[in-house]
Order: sequence, then structure tokens, then C-alpha cells
Amino acid sequence: DAAEIAGGGQLRGEIIVRGGGRWDTLQRRYGDPDKVEKPLVYDLMESQIEVARWFASWLARYLARRSAVQRRRDIRTLLNYGARGGGKTVVLLYCVVCFCLSVPECITYVVSRSRPQAEIDITRNLRQLLPPSWYTYRAHPKYAYTFLNGALLRDMTADSPEDLKQGRVDLCLLNEGAKLDRRAYAYPLGRVKDQGGLMMIASN
Repeated sequence: DAAEIAGGGQLRGEIIVRGGGRWDTLQRRYGDPDKVEKPLVYDLMESQIEVARWFASWLARYLARRSAVQRRRDIRTLLNYGARGGGKTVVLLYCVVCFCLSVPECITYVVSRSRPQAEIDITRNLRQLLPPSWYTYRAHPKYAYTFLNGALLRDMTADSPEDLKQGRVDLCLLNEGAKLDRRAYAYPLGRVKDQGGLMMIASN
């Protein structure tokens, strides 16, 4: 939709990336995307648009590879850095959620330095981003969000890096990457590479 701008002209919205749809819990698949009655829309700040565009391009390639007979790896690490207050963590959380909605049964990690930091930066933001009807949540010790399509988002911490070596990981977000032990990057990276997924890092 377009909105009028004072002094003349129109401001027209643009969809940069989209994911999910109306999930059929019986058939375990998405139905007609045009039948989504009330899509949830996240507005981006100008500082968030470039990384969202890049992620949209990567996600399209990733989904195309999943449906191809021969899958060519597209291994990447996305570093989203800048000044404080630019919305780095939030836009990457948008990307994680979009990935979860687009890839049923996927496994994703969001890694913070400690549980108190996770509560401030991750848990609070996810509760604001996600309608409660979209997921079930298990607190200690899992700290896991399970979406209706079976996608799993684990709210992890790097205070015990060995915990990040737990099996399959399709996509991983490191929050405040410059403050994390290097093992928080190295341990899940191999598992992300095995899946042709993406490692994302938010850092000042």
C-alpha cells in the first residue's frame, strides 16, 4: 500500500523477504499462500535493509538447492557490524525466524555470551516478534522454541562452548560476536557447513 507524504508524493512499502505461509498441521505442509488472512509484517529501519536484502538472496539460493537433485554448497558467514542501536541483532533475529518459517524441521541456534544477556537481547525480542500461537517454548535446560512446522530455534549461550557441538545445525546466529569465545564460532560452524547453511554474527 502507498501512503501520502506531506508536501506531495507517495511512500510505497516494499517486501524484501518473506517466509512461511498458512501451515496445514494435518498434511504437514504450507497451503495456498494467498489464503494467509493476516500476515505478520516487520518494518525495517534503514540501517537494516542491506542485510535483509542479502539474506533474502541467500535464502532463495538455499531453498533452490534443497529442491535440486544435486546440491552445490553455498557456505557463507554473514558479519553484520556497526554502531550501537542500529538494530543488528533484531534484523538477524528476523532472518532466523524467516528461515524457521521457510524450512520445516530445521534446527537453528541463537548464541549469546551468557544467560542474562540472552534474556535481555534474545528472549525479550523473540517474545515481541512472535505471536504465542506460532510456537511452544521449553525453558531450562532446553530454552527452545518449536514452531508449528517443526522448526526448532534454540536460545543457547557460549559460557559452555562444548554445548554448541550437539549434532545438526542448519543456521546459527552469534550475538555480540566480538565478546564470545572463538570456540562459539568454530564448534557450530562445521555442522552449519555440513547442511550448506549460514553462520550469522552481530557485533559492534
